[in-house]
Amino acid sequence: MGVEVTGLPVGVGDVVFIPAYHRGYRPEAITLRLTRIRDDLPSCYDGAWIWVEGHRIEDDGREGPWVQVFARVAALVPRQPPAS
Repeated sequence: MGVEVTGLPVGVGDVVFIPAYHRGYRPEAITLRLTRIRDDLPSCYDGAWIWVEGHRIEDDGREGPWVQVFARVAALVPRQPPAS
């Protein structure tokens, strides 16, 4: 059973910008519209990191491909999507 992550300032549908240094496994910045926040994974991350899923938001504001991102919880702050 995973660690329950409570008090996140974001939810499904929010757009977040995750800087490269707050992203695990693939160190590149990404803007993402959240479709799932995973709290069902093992607790080895001590609540500091979490898997999120969603659609990449491209530079022109369009939704891109669906991706999974391992992100630092502290980086999950809502932002306005780019103007289309």
